[in-house]
Amino acid sequence: MKANGRAIRLRILPLLLLPLLPAGAGAASPALAGAVDDLLGPVAAAAPAAGYEEVLADGTPAECLALGLALRGEGGRTNLVRAARLLHRAAREGETDARYWLARMFEAGEGMKQPNPTKAFYWAWMGMEGTNTACMNLLGTYFEKGVGTASDPVAAADYYRQAGDLGNPKGALNFALACEYGRGVPVDEPLALAYYESAARAGLAGAMFRAGLCHLYGTGTPRDGAAAAGWFLRGARAGDPDAAGFLGRCLARGIGVPRDPAGAAPWLERAVAAGREDFRADWLRALREIPPDPAERGRVVAKLEAAAGGDPALCAAAIADRLADPAWGVPDLAAADAWLERGGPAARTAAHRARQRIARASFDAAAARAESEAHSSETLVLRGLRLGMPAETAARLLEDALADAGFQRELIVRPVPGGGARAECDFAEIVGGEGEGRPVREIWLSRTAIDALFGTKGRSPDEARLSVLGATGALSRSESREEDEAIVWEGRRIGSQKRIVHTSAEGWELVWQGALAVFDNRSLAPAREARAFRAAGSFTLRAADPGR
Repeated sequence: MKANGRAIRLRILPLLLLPLLPAGAGAASPALAGAVDDLLGPVAAAAPAAGYEEVLADGTPAECLALGLALRGEGGRTNLVRAARLLHRAAREGETDARYWLARMFEAGEGMKQPNPTKAFYWAWMGMEGTNTACMNLLGTYFEKGVGTASDPVAAADYYRQAGDLGNPKGALNFALACEYGRGVPVDEPLALAYYESAARAGLAGAMFRAGLCHLYGTGTPRDGAAAAGWFLRGARAGDPDAAGFLGRCLARGIGVPRDPAGAAPWLERAVAAGREDFRADWLRALREIPPDPAERGRVVAKLEAAAGGDPALCAAAIADRLADPAWGVPDLAAADAWLERGGPAARTAAHRARQRIARASFDAAAARAESEAHSSETLVLRGLRLGMPAETAARLLEDALADAGFQRELIVRPVPGGGARAECDFAEIVGGEGEGRPVREIWLSRTAIDALFGTKGRSPDEARLSVLGATGALSRSESREEDEAIVWEGRRIGSQKRIVHTSAEGWELVWQGALAVFDNRSLAPAREARAFRAAGSFTLRAADPGR
């Protein structure tokens, strides 16, 4: 009994000594290797088979390695037990690649009863003979994760560096990660980038992604969107899903490359298909921003539904907008309405265009105009447009009037920050307040819109103004005043504009914008875009300012 115990201790002793070997030590002595090798051999027996038995008995180490790898999973001939025995024989005879794969099999428990991290560590260690860089990198991961030995980040980083310096891309990538995050070595971002790019130039897709991140966020180098997008493109083409996702983000947002939502969508889809759910929202956003193309409507609708992952609340508004938008082909309002029903209240709130196009199909302009004219004794009515009416009704009436005059303009009522809503085109603007129906509190009509509503085309500005005042009765129902309004842009006065303001006791104001006097022509266009003033010949109907 004592003899047996002594024999067991002698066989276990070499295992206990393995973690104590210095990180840079070479292979163990033949005696030590033999003792440990006998102890760590695979325990599972393989059934005899033609070919396999011959190679196992008489094949060269290279033949055992080739057949072992084939039986490990190539060509449909998988037999992990036989693969382990073939690799074990090749490993015993000095084949370092066999030692690498045998370590991997012991780590995962392939071809044996259970994983054996101690044996995995041993074979990775033994595989470093002949400077096998794959074994060096694998040994680094074992030291980092504590597989078969105590965790040692310093030793891990050293093995990664050795593997990387000898040309192993994975070793270079792992050492770069260690440098970037300070795992076993001091943080050194420029050195991390150098190793990322070294591994990337060797063709490692994950390193291409990491190099792109460094350039995107300025890690170890100044920020460079173009360089980041270039590395992401290379990584995505090499099959890295994270690189594909970040390339999609760059294209969708115009980072380092021209903004291209249509080009971004396939890369973001690839990332999501690989399980990167963080990119799903980006994919949906890119699909929503693809420019209209009737030939692509069916495909984009299908992609939107796929990007939503079966949740109509995420895609119903976007799909309905495309089905109702003439720019995407012949509108299918029934299908658009069905999608809004599936999406629920949130989709109806978000789908401004679709909802209003569906409503327009059944809008009765004559009835709406007659109902509005009935309020003419209470407020001013401009051919059916009046303060206090629902903003969407006003938008439909104005669209109808412009269409009668040959101007196809669409006014979509959208919410604005701080409450209320606005509908606008190049000819007019309607501003709605808060509350049910978003009641109109201001209407601006350009000279083009005035001509369409009041038939004043070809008349002089004064004739057009008097025609509007006469048709609405504003002249007899209000007091007027003339004034010069300063035009201020970016804190500077750039000119003035003549205005005639008609104010009534009923609580409304009708403002006619007259001639401009501008002494800074360079600021004129941006000031107009910012609504610092209104074009000459236009009218604004608004609630009177009680403080005036």
